[in-house]
Amino acid sequence: MRSPTRKPRPAAIGMMFGLWIGAGLGILLFVFTQNVLWIGLAGVGVALGLGIGAASERSGANRPGGR
Repeated sequence: MRSPTRKPRPAAIGMMFGLWIGAGLGILLFVFTQNVLWIGLAGVGVALGLGIGAASERSGANRPGGR
């Protein structure tokens, strides 16, 4: 018997997009400047995406139709 598929939470989606955007910008800046510290921008993107996703999740829980 298959378990029902769950809808991904906004915090997880925010982390995913934050990682993609942060890593993409970090790699581009690393390529152009040759400064390895730009790779750390991916971590900043994850943290920012997690914060935005968690805030979205919290505001959705307060709405009548929210989870």
